[in-house]
Amino acid sequence: ADKLVSTDLETRVSQRLSGAGLSFTASEWVLLHLGIAFGAGAVGMIMGGIALSILALILGIVVPWIYLKFRHGRRLSAFNGQLAQTLGLMAGGLQAGLSLPQAVDSVVREGHEPMAGELRRALVEQRLGIDITEALEGVSDRMESDDFRWVVMAIRIQREVGGNLAE
Repeated sequence: ADKLVSTDLETRVSQRLSGAGLSFTASEWVLLHLGIAFGAGAVGMIMGGIALSILALILGIVVPWIYLKFRHGRRLSAFNGQLAQTLGLMAGGLQAGLSLPQAVDSVVREGHEPMAGELRRALVEQRLGIDITEALEGVSDRMESDDFRWVVMAIRIQREVGGNLAE
């Protein structure tokens, strides 16, 4: 399955799987997707002949992508719904004198999924040497959240120009 998945497709599928909160790799997803499609086609052939087989095959191809899009949309809605509370927690931590990574860590400890999980991943990336703003930008890319992208842009500008980020 690794050989079937090109790098560009792998990146897009991996990003969509991460955004949906699924722990599959792109290769595993493609393999599962193919299994569902061919399995549905086989069941359709057994139950009703070639016409039902073709219909089931098409459904087996389309339904997993619809499911993935639905999961991602539901998780994105929850993520964006938690954004105001998250920003409030981060601002409180920054006003108390915490650094940005420490404020993000307080959100991870006190927050709920999916925000806490995505920020936890950003903290892990930051601890491995990636700049915190780049790690947070990765969160906005994975979640495809324009609102969080604006927050990251504000953080990046504040870090370059200076000022009170908590305000």
